[in-house]
Amino acid sequence: MSEQHLTPNDREALRVYRSLLDQRAAGTLPAAAAVGCETLRLPRVRLAGDVDLSVAASGCTDCQGEGITGHRVLEDATGQVRVPVVCGCVVRGGGVRRDALDGMQGGSP
Repeated sequence: MSEQHLTPNDREALRVYRSLLDQRAAGTLPAAAAVGCETLRLPRVRLAGDVDLSVAASGCTDCQGEGITGHRVLEDATGQVRVPVVCGCVVRGGGVRRDALDGMQGGSP
């Protein structure tokens, strides 16, 4: 897929994803981490307009219904960015729009 056909959100997600891959290559970010029996992959970054926190489950014990479970500090060429971590209940509730990178990875958001 040519990058010229990507939306601005897709290009931004791809830029941040490439930045994370560069960090991994430099040894400053692991590709994945095993926690118990679960493997965690690189974080995905979305524009705020593509995330609907209103679908957060009011009884969720991870985010207490807010849709955010914490924050992660990411670095790219422009410096550090504090990015909120979207709760799984928002993803399961359909509150995260799929983009072209999801299609390339073949997974869910």
